[in-house]
Parts: sequence; structure tokens; C-alpha cells
Amino acid sequence: AWGYRRSLTDRGAYAAESPDPRRLDGRPQVDRDHGTVQIPRGTRLDLGGIAKSWMAGRAAALVHARCDDPAVLVDAGGDLVVARGTHLVAVEDPRDPAAPALVHVRVGQGQGIATSGFGRRRWQNGDGRAAHHLIDPETGAPGPRAHATVLSDSPVAADVLAKVLTLRPGRIAALEEAAMVMTDGDLRTTPAWDRVVA
Repeated sequence: AWGYRRSLTDRGAYAAESPDPRRLDGRPQVDRDHGTVQIPRGTRLDLGGIAKSWMAGRAAALVHARCDDPAVLVDAGGDLVVARGTHLVAVEDPRDPAAPALVHVRVGQGQGIATSGFGRRRWQNGDGRAAHHLIDPETGAPGPRAHATVLSDSPVAADVLAKVLTLRPGRIAALEEAAMVMTDGDLRTTPAWDRVVA
């Protein structure tokens, strides 16, 4: 409803009028004891980013098993997974993607790094309201102007945590993974992030 139904290169992707924000219904019920998730009837689940990071991890494992090149990196549209070796990965400055890298991070074999935020998938609707592709389920509106990058031994965890930090920047204090989050120019990192910065 906020206008991200098609590619942002298509002018029709923008909404003529922004919806009234409201808390989203249809929350999945997680049963940790049984390892199951129940999706309420009538709720659609889009696993786009999560599926992409999972596939990147699978591709990296396949490359690792079948290729003896000492340095291979799998890039699935910004979700990166190291199949072999250690790589320096540039993390862009969300305030200016054309600027030099904000920082370079060492990513080791099997690790994934993912970035999420308002930087690239943002637009202005016909009513003048700014929007981006991450909708906060608590408010039903685009999340804060935040940008997060997470490095993890699990590519899927990196992707999920980058989205969580974009919507809830304050949660960085509880993370053990290497992570950074930027909100309104304020940059916060975890101790693990400081150890992987080149």
C-alpha cells in the first residue's frame, strides 16, 4: 500500500496516496518448543530477502565444495557470502552511495554480510510523504531513516538482523554479532564490529 509493489524504476511503483498507518495484523505465532511457526489465515509472507541470503549461503557452500580457487565470494544482490578465503568488503555510506566506502570489513570463509536500510529503496508518494521499503509492523508506516550492516557466521542471520536493526536501531546493544547501525548521522557499532574493521 505504500507503493512498493513493482520495481522502483517503474514510475507506477509509487502510491498516489499514502495509507493511514496502523499496527499490522496477522502476526506469526512462534512455538520455540516445537520449532514451528504458524501464519494466520489470510496473511501473506514475503521471504524475499531471507530466501536470497539462504540461497547465497547454499551457493557459497556448493562453490566451496566444487572449486579450489582460494578466494571466492558469492554476491546475491548485496547479500555477500564468502565461499573461500577472507575478503575485504566495502560498506557504503548511506548518506551518499557515490562517496568512498564508509569502512572496509574483513569477512571470513562461510560468513555472510548484509545491509538493509532506507538508502536505496526510497521514494516520495503522490501526496508528498516520504516512504521506503521496510514497513514497521508496530506502526504500519515506513521505519526510521536507519541503515544497518551485520556480519554473521549465518548469512540468513546477517540478513534478518540487518532488517531488525533498521527498524529497531536500539537493539544493537544486545547483539553479539559484528554490526553497525546509522540513524540521522549517529553511528553505533558492536564490539565485534570494531574487531573486523580493516
